[in-house]
Amino acid sequence: LDKQASDRSANASNRDRKNLLAMWSYGRKFLGLTDNPVSITSKRAHDRNPPYTPPTEDVLKILLVATRKEKVLLDSYLHTAARRSEIFRLTWVEDINFERRKIRLGTRKTKDGSMEYVWIPMADELHDSLLWWWHNRQFKRSPYVFVDDHPGPNYGEPYKVRRRFMKSLCKRAGVRPFGFHALRHFVASRLADMGKSSATMQQLVLHKKINTTERYIQSLNDGLKGITNGLLDANGTIDRHEKERGRN
Repeated sequence: LDKQASDRSANASNRDRKNLLAMWSYGRKFLGLTDNPVSITSKRAHDRNPPYTPPTEDVLKILLVATRKEKVLLDSYLHTAARRSEIFRLTWVEDINFERRKIRLGTRKTKDGSMEYVWIPMADELHDSLLWWWHNRQFKRSPYVFVDDHPGPNYGEPYKVRRRFMKSLCKRAGVRPFGFHALRHFVASRLADMGKSSATMQQLVLHKKINTTERYIQSLNDGLKGITNGLLDANGTIDRHEKERGRN
């Protein structure tokens, strides 16, 4: 940990410390270990750099260059503020309810690592996007919503990562590169700008503690149903361009 702090950064050392603490705690609970040697170490002080949050203009630009298929994945992020694992874990039967217009997200952000689920309302844009994908998906027999269609060892399997997806979109759109997690920050910041409370945003981003949500949105100030409807409308910008571009 000292070497990590010296060679890389205090933040990198703290990340390793957190993982080591969790590993040894698991060992104490399930393997009968009697001690957690990492517990005697201290967390290092470091300046917390605010995560990059793309401006609305850049998010609109990547939506406008995205194909209809790519937009399904983007809509899933933008209208749920979900984590990558929560999106790629989605299944058609268990997690998507078109009739009730709800989507179920599952997370392992629990103390014992067990899966925890929550249903959230499905915004109109997300409903239409996922319904189109249901009818036009390539892998009709797969239970998963997002399946790897690139030739290779993971062909036909649910995505775990998509490392080039956002980089390619940002390059096409001519904007500063950002990743999936930046979209999560973007949604949180936009909701704060719309005056949504920290408690409301906590429900959407699935944080266990409200102070985590408050740190997440940092200095942004301050009913869940429909709060993401029109999130990216920007005075009709998307709707207008969609009509001009047509459906791919």
